[in-house]
Amino acid sequence: MAVKLNYLFLFVYIVLLISAGNATSAHLTMPTKVATAGGRDGKAGRSEWLYVAGECAKLPLCNKYCVSNGFRLGGFCKKLSPRASSLSCVCKYT
Repeated sequence: MAVKLNYLFLFVYIVLLISAGNATSAHLTMPTKVATAGGRDGKAGRSEWLYVAGECAKLPLCNKYCVSNGFRLGGFCKKLSPRASSLSCVCKYT
């Protein structure tokens, strides 16, 4: 009985560690899809996928950061919502 109880506590401890890790890095793994109806370059129906890498204050060279991490199209700083207080580094991919 004591062995089963120890395994239960170990399992709960691991689950808590994993969930705490996911909560702290949640802002780094939020993909966003933006559909451009007319497109900036006139191509109708084209969609652009954006990956939010983090705050621009923490990533001052946003474009260079995105390119060095495999996003060929680079990145830029953008407010994610009208009420956002800070700019986010957004990497582009299709």
